[in-house]
Amino acid sequence: MYRTTTGCRKVRRQKGTVAIQVALMLVLLIGAAAFALDVARWVIVRHQLQNAADAAALAGVKQLPGQLVAAASTTLWASAAPAASAAAAQYASANSANNQAASAQSVMVGYWDVNRANVATNALPLVQTIASPTSKPAVMVTTGLQGGASLPLMLGSLLGVSSLNASATAVAVISAPGAALPGALFPMVLNQCIYQNSTYWSNGKPVSGMPLQMGVGGAITIAGTTCASAAGQWTTLNDTACGSINSVPAIQCLMQNGNSGPLTTTSNAQTPCVQQPVSCTYVQPGTKAELYDSSNYPTLPIVVTVPVVADGATALNGSSTPILGFASFSIDAVYKAGTSSPCAKCIVGHLVSGVAGSTTAGGTTSSYYGAVTPPSLAVLPTNDYY
Repeated sequence: MYRTTTGCRKVRRQKGTVAIQVALMLVLLIGAAAFALDVARWVIVRHQLQNAADAAALAGVKQLPGQLVAAASTTLWASAAPAASAAAAQYASANSANNQAASAQSVMVGYWDVNRANVATNALPLVQTIASPTSKPAVMVTTGLQGGASLPLMLGSLLGVSSLNASATAVAVISAPGAALPGALFPMVLNQCIYQNSTYWSNGKPVSGMPLQMGVGGAITIAGTTCASAAGQWTTLNDTACGSINSVPAIQCLMQNGNSGPLTTTSNAQTPCVQQPVSCTYVQPGTKAELYDSSNYPTLPIVVTVPVVADGATALNGSSTPILGFASFSIDAVYKAGTSSPCAKCIVGHLVSGVAGSTTAGGTTSSYYGAVTPPSLAVLPTNDYY
């Protein structure tokens, strides 16, 4: 009787095939694990570095003086650039990535074009000259791991990849407000003429310690000026949420609540306001003694944001007037008739600059009257350069 071994050989051949398949599958599984673990870790570190870059850029741009919005100044950049770089580096290292302090690998200061159509053509390094009306003072920060190191991979070396580059870039800008969001404005306008008077405003900033006495709606004291009308006036901001646009209660309501809707600037002071109501403000005629009562001002001094309008009797007396920009103003004291004061029914205050209002937004306007927007992150082009 013959015994056959064919079946045994077949089993042994099958076992060898399975071993090879298992080995191949093991390589694929390890590769997949390496991809899943290392890439996920890289994404996390990349987000951490982006947070650090965002914080650093926002901190750095806060150091830039607002007058750079209107005019490039070699002198201002000479002092602002080191301050912005130091703040950016400090805030970058205050954030961690891959369980270590993030590092500001590069910090650049200059102008960034916020026009989305031009954003891809922003030149690097950032230049300290204004190229267009939409060029805004900016800080660009690129963050990475300490020493510029790459992120080491745990399993990637099995596939021949031992590390990945990890970095992130952010740009933050400031600008003159192009829009006042709800709640931003105090119901008073300032005359553009004040900012053309070197007694109060010079080289893009207020003259230090120079008080401005304004008889809002009446007589004014403003040295050496050619202003045709008052330095300031009450306004109801074309806002009917508080009642009639020509009433004291409406202004008192706006003192407490600010504007109920957004207002924007217009580039043309002659634009009829009936066509662009959101770019105009109704200026209140009369002196309105009730508005100088101290009960309207719970704390003084107080810094407020107000519209700026063109000089002229029409612009400042009982009409809807185009808004040229937004200003920061410190109300230091308020006096009403019959009190012992330097003026009857007037506000005494001074111009201020570099004040960021959380309820203002950027725009394309280059008209700077002391108010600046809060620092905001710019849109970066989606290419490998950044």
